[in-house]
Amino acid sequence: MTKSLSSWVARLCVYGILLGVAAVTHGMNFLRHVFFGKRQSRRVNDKSLILLGTFYNLGWFRSHILPLTKSTALEEIIVICEKPLIDAPKVVYCCPPRWVRLFGRTPARFLWSLWEARKRKPGTWMGYHIMPNALFALVGARIFGARSIYQMTGGPIQLIGGGNGSENVLLRKLLKPSHRLEALLFHVVRLFDCIVVRGQSAQAFVQQMHLCDKCEIITGSVDVERFAPADIPAEFDMVCVARLVSYKGVDSFLKTLAHVAKAIPSVRAAIVGGGPLRDELGELANSLGVDRCAEFLGQVDGVETILQRSKLFVLVSPSEGLSIAMLEAMAAGLPAVVNDVGDLSDIVESGVNGVLLDPADHEAAAKHIVDLLNDDARRTRMAEAARTTILDRCSVDAVADRWNRVLCYGDATSSPTSCAPECGVEEFGRATRV
Repeated sequence: MTKSLSSWVARLCVYGILLGVAAVTHGMNFLRHVFFGKRQSRRVNDKSLILLGTFYNLGWFRSHILPLTKSTALEEIIVICEKPLIDAPKVVYCCPPRWVRLFGRTPARFLWSLWEARKRKPGTWMGYHIMPNALFALVGARIFGARSIYQMTGGPIQLIGGGNGSENVLLRKLLKPSHRLEALLFHVVRLFDCIVVRGQSAQAFVQQMHLCDKCEIITGSVDVERFAPADIPAEFDMVCVARLVSYKGVDSFLKTLAHVAKAIPSVRAAIVGGGPLRDELGELANSLGVDRCAEFLGQVDGVETILQRSKLFVLVSPSEGLSIAMLEAMAAGLPAVVNDVGDLSDIVESGVNGVLLDPADHEAAAKHIVDLLNDDARRTRMAEAARTTILDRCSVDAVADRWNRVLCYGDATSSPTSCAPECGVEEFGRATRV
């Protein structure tokens, strides 16, 4: 009964938020058209971007922000967050003061973004995940006459069924999918000027649902020097890097490990990451008899040192966009053994640089892992191919070049390497030149 009540309250809250966002966005568009017509209501700085996101760890931040700092399309990146993270060129941290945080952590980010936008007049607003950051970005962009970008980092699961399978705490309380909420969410998403996804399947979804005319594929990036392979003995046979939450499937990893341990009793596995399920997963490891095989390392700053001392990267989460942890592991020369979900198959070529698994078959996953652990030559070939894939497609410079094209021209397939000074907001379709 409590869960049912909580679900209904969450549903009403989501309806209210989405209807409010739609009303404000349409209202601002109407007012701008009435009072300014084709003229822009105010001037904004095309080379300034305001960014809203929840940065779970510094690795996630580096992967997404460092390419933006190398883009010639930008001179200033305004990050709205609770405290400064790493020093990076062009990045300005704008943290809500204590009195603003009295409204709550999430509302404080939005209120402070509006305050900073009054002074800095960014030409682009970008939000990671639809709820709440991308919605904040959409509203802010419409208020200030700027362009809006939605980063669909988790893939279509953020939208399907109204988002009940996404990572957002409020949306997960919906418990079951809602076609009405999905339709409303689709309507709101269609108000964005550009959607950025991680791979081809997500792009196909956006196009099939007619969610946005501008949908570009931009992966996360990897510091390929930091995550270079090291010539040191392997300490772990398997490594899983994931937050200890239900949707990351660490329980499935432990079940797969139990099958591997039957064939290789001496197997050792590292689990890197923290989260609310630490105790529960520890109990599961005990019940499966793999408590001696699995080592919970918690949140690790130097995750590259763990990867360099491992043989295989294994990720068996039920859904993914394009895992940054996987990209980092492949850069470190680890074959990726992952579920065939989301956009992972854009990077992992089964049998070449890793193995794509059936999410429902733990025994088959264990067999693939055992075969690779017992075949050093094959694993070495895959490791070299994994490293090459990341060097070619996911280095910071490669991703920065793609961002530069998208931010300058609104077309990731265009070829110029420098930003045209006359490039304006009209490239994104709905907004007008600034």
